[in-house]
Amino acid sequence: MEQTLMLDAERPLALVHGRPVGLTPLEWRVARRLADEDGRAVTRAEIARLIGGEAGDASDNAVAVHLYNLRRKLGRDVIETIRGRGFRLKR
Repeated sequence: MEQTLMLDAERPLALVHGRPVGLTPLEWRVARRLADEDGRAVTRAEIARLIGGEAGDASDNAVAVHLYNLRRKLGRDVIETIRGRGFRLKR
């Protein structure tokens, strides 16, 4: 079954099949960044900077954990891995 994802930046709110999904502030930040790229890949390094914030880039493991959690909450197939380039939301 195809996932229907909507991100409402004004609230902030994530909906999957019309149902609200609770995201942490960091998960929200990553989801919004992926959505803002409109199908273009976001590199692992960019995601590491988003997650790390002022403390510096997050580890590869932290990036993997956040992407895993987002996939679990939004749908396994919603975030696509583009080998050698990064990650994007499927259209």
